[in-house]
Amino acid sequence: MFTKQIDKIILYTDSFPPSVGGAENALYNIVKFSKFNFLVITGSLEKQEEFDNNQNFPIIRFSKKVKLLSKAIILYENFSGIIVFGTLWGSLTAILLSKVFGQKTVLFLHGSELKTIVSNKYNVKFKIYRILLKFIDQIICNSNWVQKFYEDHFQKTKNPLNVFTLGVSKQKINIKDVNPYLLHYKSQDSINLLSVGRLVWRKGHDTVIEVISDLIKNGKNLTYTIIGRGEEYKRLQNKIICQNLQNRIKILTDIDDMFLQLFYKYADIFILNCREDKNYIEGLGLVFWEAGLYGVPSIAGKVGGVPEVIINDMNGILIEPDNKVAIKNAVTQMLNDKHYYNNLKNISKKIATENLWKNKINIFETVVETC
Repeated sequence: MFTKQIDKIILYTDSFPPSVGGAENALYNIVKFSKFNFLVITGSLEKQEEFDNNQNFPIIRFSKKVKLLSKAIILYENFSGIIVFGTLWGSLTAILLSKVFGQKTVLFLHGSELKTIVSNKYNVKFKIYRILLKFIDQIICNSNWVQKFYEDHFQKTKNPLNVFTLGVSKQKINIKDVNPYLLHYKSQDSINLLSVGRLVWRKGHDTVIEVISDLIKNGKNLTYTIIGRGEEYKRLQNKIICQNLQNRIKILTDIDDMFLQLFYKYADIFILNCREDKNYIEGLGLVFWEAGLYGVPSIAGKVGGVPEVIINDMNGILIEPDNKVAIKNAVTQMLNDKHYYNNLKNISKKIATENLWKNKINIFETVVETC
């Protein structure tokens, strides 16, 4: 049992802002809301200087992993606190170093990286990762699904498994220059549907585009906005052009967090047709709670940890991935049944508010204090 005062924690991660993503946001908010003093060690990024200068905690960045590890060795030798690894990827050598110097360690385990390890169990690299997990003092799973998946695929180890469903935060909106498309999006007398997530196959944007296209062609007054970047951009854009719906369906790739809050604010329905593939799965799905903070109910693919965030007929509707009839029926039900829709809105906001970081960061702090 670790009982002495914790003066400082090192967060070692390759996922941290200003890079955009679920892991990046989660780790940033843990540092921001926790009572502990953090030192963040991470990689170099574009626009990092402006971001780093606005934080009230130190950040050490290096462009090359050799330099990063060299600095880690110096820090580890003289460090008596706890080292938290934000992700397993990129932390292999750093975790071994922590054992050499006798540091206590905590690892955040995410659904997709765990599934990738299991899917590549005959690959030497991933065999090493499996062994590496045994060196961690405390593992934090970001959902009950991740915990069960770990227990189903790994031999029982000594390291305790803790479930900590990550939180969400709501920013104050303070914008002078509004995105031109947002003005159009806000002013339309239509129902606004929104998706936020990387433009990758497992997010299922293509199927939603097809369903929304059919609904629009059948007379429904809808707009659909997808916010994100990724490898699927060209294919999705071509699908929109083929349907001749460029004025109703938009993909926006350069929206910062502040503008994103406004898109949530003016959305009527949030939708993400999450899928599972060989290496990736939605381990939790915080983006649904982010929409919920603005009273926006969700239509969500029922995979991984998503049912822990979206409770069917409470704060949204769960659908089987790629079931076009189910997606169409879910949208139609929200449009036609105002009483049902308003209940979803109210409960969405209530559940999301309960999961604000300030209301649950103490769970993380307790795990660290018992390391």
